[in-house]
Amino acid sequence: MKLSKKICGILTLLIAFSIVLAACGGSTPAPSNQSNTPSGSSSSGGSAPTGGGGGGTSSQPAADPFADVPKYDIIFHHHEPATAETGVLFDAWAKDVTAATNGKLDITVYPGAILGSQRDTYDLLMNGSVDMAWGTANAHQGSFPISEIMALPLVGFKSNSIASEAFWQLFVQTDYLDKEYGPFKLLALHGCSEGQLALVKDKELNSVADMKNLIVRTSGVWVSQYYTGLGMTPSTIAAGETYTALEKGLLDAVACDWNFTRSFLIYEATPLWYRFNSICSPGFFMMNKDSWEGMPDPLKAVLEEYSYDYLSKLLADCFSTAGEFCEEAIAKQGGRILEPGAQLLAEATAVAEGVWEKWIDEYEPQGYQAREALQWFRNYIATK
Repeated sequence: MKLSKKICGILTLLIAFSIVLAACGGSTPAPSNQSNTPSGSSSSGGSAPTGGGGGGTSSQPAADPFADVPKYDIIFHHHEPATAETGVLFDAWAKDVTAATNGKLDITVYPGAILGSQRDTYDLLMNGSVDMAWGTANAHQGSFPISEIMALPLVGFKSNSIASEAFWQLFVQTDYLDKEYGPFKLLALHGCSEGQLALVKDKELNSVADMKNLIVRTSGVWVSQYYTGLGMTPSTIAAGETYTALEKGLLDAVACDWNFTRSFLIYEATPLWYRFNSICSPGFFMMNKDSWEGMPDPLKAVLEEYSYDYLSKLLADCFSTAGEFCEEAIAKQGGRILEPGAQLLAEATAVAEGVWEKWIDEYEPQGYQAREALQWFRNYIATK
């Protein structure tokens, strides 16, 4: 689609972004030369992509496989800053796809929520204001019910990579997610790094009783219910105000994932951390259905090659670097990261299981196979 048909006057608002190369940036590894249907096996890159033509030993220049393919323009929206590791990754991925089609699939990236906020992503995609978008399902409460499995407390995953793999395979191997992603063309699913509990005071928690009345910044209804069940008082302070709230003593704790911790420097104000894995925000990467269906088939083939297993793993790996960064940063600050003791974990698990039941009771009457999907997810990650 043409930009002029999408966002009137946006060119007058767009500024030039300076892209900083970071751990996820620069360029993305080439996808494997394989069938990348949603039922394919996981790939971490490898041989050169097939979409761009070229190569070979002949002295004659290779024919352009896209010579007769009309140019197709894509507007790609996301809310991450352009210079964040994820922002750099998205820019590099888009450039790689455009290059693989010899410029025929032209993806213009609009970072930093300049086309709409994080909570606008669903509507922007649905009404065709943008062609492609990345976002998090827990920003759209009720729109992606089964995806909220990723945001349930203590479901059993031990790392973001495992959670991401399970999330994508839940889509590939079952039909539990079909209803919520049916209106779109889904290209990838992943986790946004595992969640922890950060405490302002360096005082260890031995039981749920030690958590009573502590004010905790949370995100998402199920995580908030979990910490309420632990006796804490959830706060919905905005993400950008969290650090200041910690400095002013307005918060006793923050329940957040490692990516949030890195982005907002939470490690500087919280010396004690517990590995509760209480949330792993579900991330999606998808297209407007009409935009996908209007794309020429040769361009679809290239985009699929750079999506599905390949893109899901690329995103999971990028977000997983947040944990490595934060653990090192916390250690440099003199902080500690602890595993919950047996009593605390048992008490917290009992509360978490109660939240699972509330989630099931919310969505089963709406026709979602919530209990079966949760069991499938937990069985999958138990093997990892």
